[in-house]
Amino acid sequence: MFKKIDHITGKPLVVWFVYLSALLQGMAMINFPASGVYLKHSLGLTDPQLGALGLGSMFTIIVGAFLSAPLSSKMSLKSVLGISVLCYGISQVLLASSVLWQHHEVFFLILIAVFTAGLGVGLASAPLNTYPLSFFPNAKNTAIIFLYALTGAGPSLGPIMIGGFQQLHLWAFDPLLIAGLCFVTTLMIFKMEFPAVLPETKAEGAQGIIPFPAKTIIFWLFIGLIFLYGACEGFISNWTVIFLQEEKHFPIMWATCALSIFWAALTLGRLLVSWVVLKVQSEKLWLCFPLLLAITFVLLAAIKTPTQIIAVYVLAGVSCSAFYPLSIGVASKRFPQQIAWVSSMLLVGDMMGVGLCTFTIGLLRHWVSLGALYKLFAWEPLIMGIFCLWSMKIFTLQKVNSEDSLPQE
Repeated sequence: MFKKIDHITGKPLVVWFVYLSALLQGMAMINFPASGVYLKHSLGLTDPQLGALGLGSMFTIIVGAFLSAPLSSKMSLKSVLGISVLCYGISQVLLASSVLWQHHEVFFLILIAVFTAGLGVGLASAPLNTYPLSFFPNAKNTAIIFLYALTGAGPSLGPIMIGGFQQLHLWAFDPLLIAGLCFVTTLMIFKMEFPAVLPETKAEGAQGIIPFPAKTIIFWLFIGLIFLYGACEGFISNWTVIFLQEEKHFPIMWATCALSIFWAALTLGRLLVSWVVLKVQSEKLWLCFPLLLAITFVLLAAIKTPTQIIAVYVLAGVSCSAFYPLSIGVASKRFPQQIAWVSSMLLVGDMMGVGLCTFTIGLLRHWVSLGALYKLFAWEPLIMGIFCLWSMKIFTLQKVNSEDSLPQE
């Protein structure tokens, strides 16, 4: 897909290991929910404890994201990336070692494992969102979307792998295998020479000083639209099984199959868009996804047959596929000198959207059906679209003003 490695030609291994770390991130994180049945029935965890694991990972991802850019400035992007992958490996060793602990102690061990993995995900936000843009300056959107396709491939591959090991009564071998891959990747990252990532400069002759992102309305529009996106994705992915089984009365097989279809379509959608964005302007594609999400929420509430489950959850996966990575790419144009910090803050917004939405839906469903809430949520993507258009309008005006301020010949 990438025919040229630009200024790091001759160092393709660096590129491979950055993208491998994205795949390992997805595989490490999915192992906790994918092991839910085993943790509950074999190790004695309760439903509230399993829920606490999700909140714990969200909290440490946010903490890691806040630390990612400052640590990258003080140490290096390479060092922070290596530490993040090391965190994935440690979390998997802790998860596997839970089989050796007593039932009343195992929850705290797994909670530490979840905290460690979440911290790694947060820390990785700056390097993983900066290196691809630096590696492929002539195909930035393709580079970042392909990376997020790999993070989405993890949740697709992880449950299959761990299910296979469980059938062989070798559940602990799965996290140990991923841990081994993480440790080898960490070692290679620290041994390899990474290219220096230099911030882009302003156009020569432009007047004024570039403001810190948090002082601009565009930054807060991006935080708002990513928060809303996180809420939409979290609503679909976290409530699919309950919605289809308890409200639509489908068998558990169809409920879990729908979730797998969603993640597979999300991954394939990212791969497709990583190619399409080479031929179509990224901002035009970016605006399509809020509309697709709005249609998805209306159709989710109307599901009645297994065929409709397949069709609607394919659409749901495609609708969620490329909006977040495209937002990173668009933000890199708005804030080229602070993309490490901005991308970290966008991850915070995403996690807050997922967490707060999941918690709020849990409270509201005592009074309102999930089907009715899906219809209500159709308004959220439309607000996302308004924020996208608003940010594009402001950026266009800023470019015009900047060009007008250049000295005339």
